[in-house]
Amino acid sequence: MRNKVIKIAEVLTSAIVKWTGAEAVILGEAAEIGVYDPYFSIDLDIIYSGPLLPANDRKYIYGNPQAFETSPVYPEDRFLIDELPVMVNCISLTRIEIILKRIKDNQWVYRENGTNMFYRIKNGISLYSRTARLENIRKELKSIPENFWRGVIDSSKCQLESVLSDLGAAAYRNDNHFFIISAAAFLKYLASLIFALHREFEPSGRMISGKINGFTDLPDGFYGRFESFLRYDDMLDLGKKREIAELIVKDFFSITPTSFIHSS
Repeated sequence: MRNKVIKIAEVLTSAIVKWTGAEAVILGEAAEIGVYDPYFSIDLDIIYSGPLLPANDRKYIYGNPQAFETSPVYPEDRFLIDELPVMVNCISLTRIEIILKRIKDNQWVYRENGTNMFYRIKNGISLYSRTARLENIRKELKSIPENFWRGVIDSSKCQLESVLSDLGAAAYRNDNHFFIISAAAFLKYLASLIFALHREFEPSGRMISGKINGFTDLPDGFYGRFESFLRYDDMLDLGKKREIAELIVKDFFSITPTSFIHSS
């Protein structure tokens, strides 16, 4: 089955490179999971220059696949090939270069979507590269300046403080809906903080839990508290879960920003 996955990725790549703007094609790690795992997906990132190819033209290049759909907001296409799920993200080379320049000039601002784009570019399998641009981008990503990580750390801490307040308010009102929304934000910014402390970019949401569980240097008691926060348990009401979240945050706020640099 793995051979089938590789063949599909290669066939798609050979078609994608016919788009003259395609600079590089990268295969994501979700393709390495067993095909019967619900997290499996053939994820491709296309780094392109010039104008974005219209959705209908991209669909044609993919071979008019089954169940094709595209996002009206982001250049992200989803479809099926031989009943296997495929997701293609189109990333502007100009956008990447602008972001890297801002990081170098200490003008980058942490956004809601985090650092996953950098993770995919740095860690994905290169299936095609028209020039040396992908290699050069990866070199820059390996030497991200310290002020970038400090910015992510500070922003994540600020967001966590705000989310703790929301969790407390939702617990006081016994508002399950807002508590769940706030809990999702808590988990997002906690993950951002953990990866930034280790000077690592964030994987996709499907992979975050496994990656966090792979760290061996997190604060004592973290994993127990983390599992308790995630668990649905009648013995843990919203107030107790909020207390658990506060203990987790206090532990991480007591860590100096450079504690994990050499331990990951």
